[in-house]
Amino acid sequence: MSDTWCLPLRAVTRDDLATAGGKGANLGALVRAGFAVPDGFVVTTDAYRAAVGGLAAPDRDAVERAEMPAAVRDSILDAARLLDAGRVAVRSSATAEDLPGAAFAGQQDTFLGVDGRDDEALLDAVRRCWGSLWTERAIAYRARLGVDEQTVAIAVVVQRMVPADLAGVMFTADPVTGRRERIVIDSSPGLGEAVVSGLVTPDHAVLGPDDAVVTRSAGRAETVIRQSEAGGTETVTVETPARLTDAQLRRLAREGRRIRAVFGSPQDIEWALVGEEISILQARPMTALPPAPIRLTRRQRITGPVILELVPRRPWPMEVSAWITPNVGPHVEGLVDGIIGARFSLADVLPTIDGVVDQFVPPNPVPTPRVPRRLIRTIGRLGRDPRAWAEDPRRQEFRDAVAALGARDLEAASWDELLALPAQAGQLTEIMTALRVEYLPAAGGAMVRLRLLLTILGRTDLFTALILDAQTATQDANAALADLADLVHDAGLADRARDAAGTVDPAALAALVAADPAADEVRNALATFDERFGHRETASVLLPRDPTWGQSPETVMALVAVLLDRGAEAAPDHDRAAQALAALLRHPVIRRLRAHKRVRHLVRTASAAVTVREDTHFEL
Repeated sequence: MSDTWCLPLRAVTRDDLATAGGKGANLGALVRAGFAVPDGFVVTTDAYRAAVGGLAAPDRDAVERAEMPAAVRDSILDAARLLDAGRVAVRSSATAEDLPGAAFAGQQDTFLGVDGRDDEALLDAVRRCWGSLWTERAIAYRARLGVDEQTVAIAVVVQRMVPADLAGVMFTADPVTGRRERIVIDSSPGLGEAVVSGLVTPDHAVLGPDDAVVTRSAGRAETVIRQSEAGGTETVTVETPARLTDAQLRRLAREGRRIRAVFGSPQDIEWALVGEEISILQARPMTALPPAPIRLTRRQRITGPVILELVPRRPWPMEVSAWITPNVGPHVEGLVDGIIGARFSLADVLPTIDGVVDQFVPPNPVPTPRVPRRLIRTIGRLGRDPRAWAEDPRRQEFRDAVAALGARDLEAASWDELLALPAQAGQLTEIMTALRVEYLPAAGGAMVRLRLLLTILGRTDLFTALILDAQTATQDANAALADLADLVHDAGLADRARDAAGTVDPAALAALVAADPAADEVRNALATFDERFGHRETASVLLPRDPTWGQSPETVMALVAVLLDRGAEAAPDHDRAAQALAALLRHPVIRRLRAHKRVRHLVRTASAAVTVREDTHFEL
């Protein structure tokens, strides 16, 4: 039996996807690799096309009613006679099936327990498999994955039925955790269809890399599907369901690892056990498998949380290609290289597949030969006054260039000009990278010196309050928000926007500010606020798709609402800083050493360090 209509499984290879479909090609590969696969044959896609290729608009009914050419019919029946099986499984095998990323599991039909010696029953099962390519569910699934309907075809696998004592599915990687070294096995008495279709709560076992059972739990075996004497299958109940032994689990796991080695990727495998004989019924790539857990180095455990705070959600493709890659990535990489001489790539931290971020990998900076020179230079900057950054001419150069870029009329720009903008913004970012490399060590040194002094004096509790009085853009924004809150209160908008609980509803407040005649002064103040602070991000500097303050008045009004609800409960930052400084200056050691002037200078320098850190972020 060897023609264009039917092929024995032993004649099929992994390269025969177009002829045998995904399931048939994978089974042929397993047969050739020496696995115990039930004997059978493939009704090829050529047979399908010969039978239904003339249909102008295929649908399930038309495909199942189509006249089967005599040559195709005779070839199928000849193959069945050579197989000489009493009962067979007839399984769909589409050309778009069992591929990485698109398993199509359950999208086409399978018919179990078909009488292999009943010509009409066998041919009817083949026709129904063909028709299952055109169910609404299968069509919708292909459309979602972008599969071209003009190219898809279907083969049919006919195999001897295995009267399984136990059957189920095996995953050669943990589908929940993504751990590639583990094997997960779900099993139940009878045919595996009960497990595959979710009709039962199966026995569940997880095996480690040495094939030892890590965890196992017993299922409920609510029903058992088995081959019926009358044909097809039947559902029965059992009092004492059979269960896999540890030895059987280990044998299955070893088979699973061998199958994974054949295909080179984690596999979703259907298997059956008759006595002690294992049969492999299907193997397909695992889809939607989580990334494998990452074994973190010490450096990654330190740097991971820092970067992760900037990535509260998965970046969108354009955020990566138009902002992170040309701007934020080089900036962060430049900081690490410029300050300590280590090298890493943000592209490795946020790896992409087809432009989509696949996972988060904590950065693992690699030391370079530049480390000694960079560290010496950085140490030399520790004692500098960070306040010098405000007068650095590069700061004004940066601001002027940003203003010029912001003045561009993007709606009038050509496509090429638009595509060039991310790189132009990246060039500006290089200026800020150089400034931060120059002044952040000085800022860090000032804060370390203040923290060290407070540790010696036993007053580390004062640290946060002492640096609250830093003159930063963030403090300016807070003051402007407080002014907005006063205007909202004076216009009577706050009381009108309170909800049933008595708190100010930000959405209601934003609506009043946008349209109420009494809110003219608030609107003018909000416009001024947006001009100064509207570029601030609502989520992260890495994620420009999220609205800025200027694009989201509700966000600004939510901050105003907090101030209105809080009222004057908290002391102003200036007062808290002054109280903390007074407490520090009263310390007996400071008084004894008469170090008041030096302590004041240190506190001012540390506050300026906060300014450098906050304002360079603001400028970015």
